[in-house]
Amino acid sequence: MSDADFQVTPITDGGDWRFAPIADLYQRAFPASERKPAAFLNDVVARSDYVLLAASIGEDVAGFSVLYVSNAGFGLLEYIAVNERLRGHGVGGKLFCETARHCPAPMVLEVEAPGEGANSIEARRVEFYRRLGCRMVPQLCYRMPQLRAELPPPMRLMLTNYASDTIGKAQLGDWIGDIYSHVYDRPQPDPAVAEMLFPLPDYLDL
Repeated sequence: MSDADFQVTPITDGGDWRFAPIADLYQRAFPASERKPAAFLNDVVARSDYVLLAASIGEDVAGFSVLYVSNAGFGLLEYIAVNERLRGHGVGGKLFCETARHCPAPMVLEVEAPGEGANSIEARRVEFYRRLGCRMVPQLCYRMPQLRAELPPPMRLMLTNYASDTIGKAQLGDWIGDIYSHVYDRPQPDPAVAEMLFPLPDYLDL
């Protein structure tokens, strides 16, 4: 795969030829506990605070990402997925870097907490993001809001495009509250946010 063949561009219309393959990949790539209703991607292309990015190689959809861009000065990489046929060929790293370039501020990632052992799929995913320059927010046990009957797995937060070596608990609270409100439609203030933050010191070293 040459760089000339690989393109990442936004989708702003549900009639785009890439939209249906992306919707199918969304259903395959994420467990039910992490998926929003089927109309979610239609809502994304209609919202001004979201970006749906399609990665394509010629006439093939190679992957996609969903980026929420907040007025509060940060973004959230909500979803990223690569076509099964193309995994292991560098598509994911290139798509991630292009997504980060579309985020004009620090970008937050929700990741599953690493399982036991360095070879668990969760640990390998975290290491993938570390190689791309992301840093784990220490001590924070992140609670992803429940989307369906299935409980979400234990989660952590990672950051990229963030210059400082520390982050304040108040800053985290603002960002998580914004995510709960605008990404998950939770009423504010949500007691789960305060419970997450309560054990943390005022500042955390990244």
